[in-house]
Amino acid sequence: MKKRHWLCRGFFICQSWRGAKPGGRRHGLSAAQFWRVHLLAVLTSTHSLNLIVARLPEQPAWRRFARWRRELPTARMLSEFRQQVGVRGRRRINQHLPGRLLSRQGVQPHAVALLDATDLPASCSGFKKKFRHLHAAHAALGGRTLKTGPSRCFVGYKKHTLRLWLPTPHPSVTFLPLVTWVTPANVVEGGLLLPSLRWCRSHLGWWPGIVVADLANLSNVSKAAARTGWQTAVVTRLRADMLLLPPYRSAAQIECAHGQPLEWWEHDEPGGEQWFRAPEQPECGPHCWEASRCPRHFGCAAGAHETLFGLIPLASRVPRRLLQQVRP
Repeated sequence: MKKRHWLCRGFFICQSWRGAKPGGRRHGLSAAQFWRVHLLAVLTSTHSLNLIVARLPEQPAWRRFARWRRELPTARMLSEFRQQVGVRGRRRINQHLPGRLLSRQGVQPHAVALLDATDLPASCSGFKKKFRHLHAAHAALGGRTLKTGPSRCFVGYKKHTLRLWLPTPHPSVTFLPLVTWVTPANVVEGGLLLPSLRWCRSHLGWWPGIVVADLANLSNVSKAAARTGWQTAVVTRLRADMLLLPPYRSAAQIECAHGQPLEWWEHDEPGGEQWFRAPEQPECGPHCWEASRCPRHFGCAAGAHETLFGLIPLASRVPRRLLQQVRP
């Protein structure tokens, strides 16, 4: 099955770029082989193509991965291949590969994606305040992820990536990048949630049902639009200074007014409500003075608080597992 997957992928590249072959005695080399050599710059710690070409004779694992046997490529051959394929051709390949993984059983329709940002500081020398011309043209001042050591702010860009979490074990891929946005550092990723969903629909014909994000996506407007227009649940942590609404006692605990722990029952889509119920064996049910009149079911509007309720309540089992295991 793995060999068949490689053949199908190589067949698409070879059929799309039949003319992307060098001349001379290396005319029999295929475009798929050149593409796999470029993948080595991403999969290995050697990110220079010139170094990869120089180390190919002494790396049998690399040659097996790229399907090279006798004739090895040169740096000029790789450069000619990139010129013939172009940026548009590389985008076609990147869109073809996720399509095969998205068709796997278990990925659709309720898939989980992660939206996160990576800091990209601009290539600036010292004396930033004295020499303004050293700054990059479109870079901006933005906040860095709070860590020990570096300063809180930096000048540069941010790369926002929507990654698909594969629910089944895969030999080489765990998170599959779907779409990437590069913006100035002062642009938060909260405004890129809906554009990412539109891109997935227009280019892949599909979009994830659950998006796990960080505190930059706490906007109730974006979450409400994703819930009503896309049926996508946006799961984020609760900020420490945010107020709780009944029946929440904490971010991970739901109780009625008399202290009975509740559990999530169902989401009423026509009514736009989240329903919670008492378990079959309640803790304080026999001792509650309103036990005879208790409905044992409590409904809350999903739009009352997008973080606490939404499509999937924050205190239910699925968000807790996503935030504790998948997000880190």
